[in-house]
Amino acid sequence: PLAAWVSAPARPTKLKGTDMATQTVTSADVARALGVSRSTVSRAFTPDTYVRPELREKIIKYSKRVGYEPNKLAQALISRQSPIVGIVMHSLTNPFHAEIYSELTAGLQRVGLTPLTAQLGEENDVEGALAGFQQYNVSRVVLTSFAITESVLEACLASGLDVFLLNRVDALGLTDAVCADLVQGGALAADHLARLGRRRIGIVEGLSGSWTATTRTQ
Repeated sequence: PLAAWVSAPARPTKLKGTDMATQTVTSADVARALGVSRSTVSRAFTPDTYVRPELREKIIKYSKRVGYEPNKLAQALISRQSPIVGIVMHSLTNPFHAEIYSELTAGLQRVGLTPLTAQLGEENDVEGALAGFQQYNVSRVVLTSFAITESVLEACLASGLDVFLLNRVDALGLTDAVCADLVQGGALAADHLARLGRRRIGIVEGLSGSWTATTRTQ
């Protein structure tokens, strides 16, 4: 059933209140109905572009009424600024990473950006993920997997992507990042146990090779 759904043609948007039951609403339709140019319609849906406030409101209101939605991919090709942000991560079976992913995607959507996720398997098919991003003109990518390696980061930077690291940092400081101070956290935990008189301290690191686990033990 899933394969059939994916391969089936998408249902076209219909002009509301007309007899054109199968006609897709385009910017040309909106422009013609309101007596403006297609570029004006496009600018009305593009932030930081000048359109008289009353005209912008009129275009957006009419577009909602007839069911018109701008093609964001087409807008990205024109402006060279894609609204799609790539996310590279591993399995979501880890509750911590599932929550991070939920908050991240919700935050991107709140500011009008569209998340596109590449979930890496055991093979770490980074090249395949990057190729998929390039097909959608993605220029920004968030790396948020605990198992992201330096080679993955280097591949992203080499492809020209603007990289943002979440829950880790890179050793050379080439990218922006948000991460807890894991070294200090590990030191504070060890110091706390030492003050309690504990001398035989065990560490549960998690998966072997995890950047976060390795950093906490430094």
